[in-house]
Amino acid sequence: MESPIVFSPAGASSKIPSVRHALDQLVVSLKSESTPAEIRTNICAFLGQISKRGTGDGLQKLKDVTRPILEELVSVHGQSMVGSAAKKVLDMWISE
Repeated sequence: MESPIVFSPAGASSKIPSVRHALDQLVVSLKSESTPAEIRTNICAFLGQISKRGTGDGLQKLKDVTRPILEELVSVHGQSMVGSAAKKVLDMWISE
């Protein structure tokens, strides 16, 4: 039995945002309340690892783009798994 092929109507917009860069995808996932907490926590850990090894303009762009999002996660989620992971990254950046 073959799977049916479903076509979208011409001109229909996709509900999934188009993402061009990996950083954009991380930002979308961090911002989305529908992304599981475990995934958002892992993204924070990933940002921490990049910060330990990264240098230059790329690292600064990462910090500039994600800092406000991490601050919001700390503010909204407090001591939860996500809030704690975001705070850990921000604290790491402050101590540099």
